[in-house]
Amino acid sequence: MSILGDGRLDGEGGNVTWSVSSQTRVPLSRDELVRVRTSAFRRKIWFRVLTRTERALIDLTIKVVERIRSHLLARVLAYPVRKLLEAMKGEVLRLMGAVGRDLAQRLSRIAQGWGNKQG
Repeated sequence: MSILGDGRLDGEGGNVTWSVSSQTRVPLSRDELVRVRTSAFRRKIWFRVLTRTERALIDLTIKVVERIRSHLLARVLAYPVRKLLEAMKGEVLRLMGAVGRDLAQRLSRIAQGWGNKQG
């Protein structure tokens, strides 16, 4: 995947998202971008996670655009917004994704070895 991200523009009305995968949706309306930016400020990750260019891109988009209709702008915004959303995930969620899935698969294989059915 490129830095711009591959995906598609989804949504009707004000709820526009950039679908990166079936599980990852990046919000792309002004209200959602403001909400993400405010949350990033409160968690003190806005300056730590984003480069100056990425911060300027999000700020300028908030000032100029009400709803993103351009696929190119959506693709460009998806990367920094996704970085913020990932950084805002709690430590427990991050560990669940990294460690939990492998542990659950290992336990499932052990249970199957004891004769339990997969299902």
